[in-house]
Amino acid sequence: MAETEEGRKFEKIALDYLKQNNLPEAESNFIQALTHMKQSGDEEGQAYVLGNLGNLCFQSRRLDKAQEYYGKALTYMEKVNDIRGIESSLGNLGSVLFYKGSLDEAEETYKKALKFLEEANDSEGQSIYNENLGNVYLKKEDLAKAEDYFNRAKTLLDSEKNKDRVKEVEDKLDSLQKHPKYVEGKEGKLLKEIESLEKEGKKREALSKYQELEELYYQGGNIDKAADTISKSIQLFEELGDKNSAGICMGNLAGILLQLGYSGQPEQFDKAEKYCKGALEIIG
Repeated sequence: MAETEEGRKFEKIALDYLKQNNLPEAESNFIQALTHMKQSGDEEGQAYVLGNLGNLCFQSRRLDKAQEYYGKALTYMEKVNDIRGIESSLGNLGSVLFYKGSLDEAEETYKKALKFLEEANDSEGQSIYNENLGNVYLKKEDLAKAEDYFNRAKTLLDSEKNKDRVKEVEDKLDSLQKHPKYVEGKEGKLLKEIESLEKEGKKREALSKYQELEELYYQGGNIDKAADTISKSIQLFEELGDKNSAGICMGNLAGILLQLGYSGQPEQFDKAEKYCKGALEIIG
C-alpha cells in the first residue's frame, strides 16, 4: 500500500513538472513513480506512467524509446482492460511508427485504434485516425486511398465546431489533388471512360466525364488542357443541339483563354474575344 502511495506521489510531482514544461524533472519523477508502482504491482498506474514517458520521448524525438514505452503501456492497458487507454496507446504507437517510416505497421496500428472509436461512436476521434491514415497513404503515394481517408476525416467533422480542422483536411485534399501522380492517374481513367462512352454513342454521359476532366486540369493548374477539354464539350453540346449549354461553355472558355493571355500567351486574347461573342449571341 505504501509503495502504491509513493508511486502516485511521484506521478503527481511529475505531472506538476510537466505542466511547468520542465521535461527533465518530469521524466525523472515518472521513472521513480514507475519503480514504486512495479514494487506494489500497480498495473493501472504503470500503464499511464509508461504512456507519459512515451510522450516525453516522442516530444524529444527519441523514437525507439518512445516505441518501447508505448508498447509496454499498451500491454498494461490490455491487462487492466482500459479500452480508452488501449486506443490511446495504439494511436501513440501508430504515430511513432509513422515518424520512423514503418508505414505498414503504422497503418495496421492506426486501424486497430480506429476500430475502438468506431465502436464508441466517437466521430471526432475517428476523424483524427482517418486523417492519420490519409497521411500514411500519402506517404506511400497511394493517392486514391489517401483521398478516401481525408474525405472520411472531413465528413466526420462538424463544419461549425471544427472549422480549423476542416480547413486543415481541405488543404491536404487540395494539395493531394494537385499532385502530378494524382492528376496523371485520374486523367488516364477519365480518358478511357470518355473513349468508351463516345464509342457507345453516350454523348451526355461523356460530357459529364469531360466536366470532371476539365475540373481536374483546372485544379491541377493545367489551364491549356482545361481549355482543350471545354472545346470538346462545346463540340458535343452542339452535336446534341444543346445551344444554351454550348453557350455557357463558350463563356467559361473565354474566361480561361483570358487567363492564358494574361499569363504570357497573348495570342489567346483573340480566341477569348471570339468565344465571348459566341456566348453572348446564344445566351444574351
